[in-house]
Amino acid sequence: RLNGTAVNANLQALTLGRIAAEYPDELLKFAGLDGDTTAAPQTLDALITSRSQHLTYYQDAAYAARYRSFLDQVEGKLKARGIADQQPFLMAVANQFARLMAYKDEYEIARLYSSPAFRDSLKEQFDGDFRFALNFGSPILALGRKDKKTGRPKKVELGAWTLPFFGILAKFKGLRGSALDLFGYQGERRMERALIGEYQALILGLVDGVTERTIGIATEIAAAAAEIKGYGPIKHAGVERYRAQVAKLMGDYENPPEEEASSRVKVRA
Repeated sequence: RLNGTAVNANLQALTLGRIAAEYPDELLKFAGLDGDTTAAPQTLDALITSRSQHLTYYQDAAYAARYRSFLDQVEGKLKARGIADQQPFLMAVANQFARLMAYKDEYEIARLYSSPAFRDSLKEQFDGDFRFALNFGSPILALGRKDKKTGRPKKVELGAWTLPFFGILAKFKGLRGSALDLFGYQGERRMERALIGEYQALILGLVDGVTERTIGIATEIAAAAAEIKGYGPIKHAGVERYRAQVAKLMGDYENPPEEEASSRVKVRA
């Protein structure tokens, strides 16, 4: 309502999201998608396979191998410490680590908009002649301008003529994070890359000392990265919430309360 854009559609999406959070199986069945193989993976192996495939598309096979190697390292440390109920923790790490690795930068946006799936989706939704525009909130395109309603970087509208350029830009994703990555010098991109290493260090620090009594708290800490989302001020605020939540939970992890820590509330994976 604040943005004044597609209010009803966004409210409906929010409502469906709330239903999906509480009654996912019932919602899928109602939509006739209970047999859909694209639904969220329910096992660790399925999750790792799904995220590895996405990271391969996002960057390359080596990037996906880096993801799996880290998870193997974490799982090995848990086994060495004799942790029996590893699944919730590993599911949280597998999901959040993949999210941090696949931050949505200019190359990823170009890949998504230049994909045949995007063009096919337009043909499925619209008939006849139609025009569309894309709205981008990139700091480079915004040139420091702010939206009067929200105070966030002003989005810039570009027409369909940009799609061929996206196809070209997507081919340069191999530059991501290198010295030749001009987009990578932005503050937000540097922060996103740093968060990957920060999360790895956090998880390795947890598994080096985790016990059956603290694995539940460790799982909450691993899942806290779900706070990091969006772009610009939204993402920065999410990072602050994530770090504050981790700091609070680390206090419980290092000095667990008397009750069984592994029986804490279910966390978001």
